[in-house]
Amino acid sequence: MAVNFKFSLLTITIVVNILVYCNASAIKFDVDLEKVPSNAVACPAAEDIAPCTCKVGEGDVMDMDCSKVTSDAELASIFSKTFPSNTFRELFIEFNREITTLTADSLGAATFTKIAITSCTQLKTIEENAFMASAATLEKLVLLKNDLSSFPFEEMSQYTKLNWLELSVNSITGWPALSSDTLANLILFRNPIGNIPVDAFQTLPNIEQFNCFDCSITEVEAGTFTRSPKLQKLVLGYNGLTSLPVGAIKLHGHGPTTSNLGITNNQIISFPEGAVEGIQGILGIDFNRVTSLSEEVWRPILENLFQFSLLNNPLACVCDVMWLIDSPELLAKIKGNPRCAGGKRLKNLDPAVFHAMCQ
Repeated sequence: MAVNFKFSLLTITIVVNILVYCNASAIKFDVDLEKVPSNAVACPAAEDIAPCTCKVGEGDVMDMDCSKVTSDAELASIFSKTFPSNTFRELFIEFNREITTLTADSLGAATFTKIAITSCTQLKTIEENAFMASAATLEKLVLLKNDLSSFPFEEMSQYTKLNWLELSVNSITGWPALSSDTLANLILFRNPIGNIPVDAFQTLPNIEQFNCFDCSITEVEAGTFTRSPKLQKLVLGYNGLTSLPVGAIKLHGHGPTTSNLGITNNQIISFPEGAVEGIQGILGIDFNRVTSLSEEVWRPILENLFQFSLLNNPLACVCDVMWLIDSPELLAKIKGNPRCAGGKRLKNLDPAVFHAMCQ
């Protein structure tokens, strides 16, 4: 009986240990299963999208690069296929000489938060609805260094998250019919746009930055850049401006780096009092034809500025600059040491000479 009892006890112990081990293994197995996400992002099969490529980035987001597509038809064919998911983060196409037109079928049902199509020198037309599948997701659209002459600006009001629109270095002519409640950054430099209508920004209530460097602008009407309550950065360099009227520009910055105005490389001779207001960051007027720095115009501006750049202007440096020479804290805000028309440097002028000559 004793032997049987010991045998039974041993049997019970073994069974219990097996059950405990199995249960523990089951628990461990369950925990491991929980570590496997049920909705893991998967790129389309490489053979289905070639020569496009797809990669999954941090945060389970997919980026698509279609720089090597060989035709408009091939791009549309790739995006006509069924993907595991149509939700992408970025579409990138660069240095492609085969794409000429993007149509409503080019990107199929795929959606993106950013689209960057750059240096595609044969791309001339973006047709209506080309990006419409991304109307609810697109935040940044960059179409840089192509040859675009046609773009559906009038559709941008339907893009409910669009913050950044850039079509720099293209062939856009005339001011676009653009309306958006979300757009904060509009970058159009190096397009032959011409003069900007005085009411151009009334349909862009949240615009913060506008860049139209080298846009064939010859005139800015009073009020053009004063009705945008959030405008902080304005670039109008390398145009044909010869003057600015009173009330032309008013920026709305909130610190020394938030409101900047660049109007370099124009033909501006003078600035009337009240032509520019609200600049707290950097004001650049290099390579113009400014001759005078009268106190009534420039003291209010300089007192609020972080930095003032006015290199390569034919400054007369006569009695009109005495107030500036006598204000070292304002003189220090001037970038570098501009040369006067007579050859002397502005910051090297002798205050004693001006006091004797001008008082």
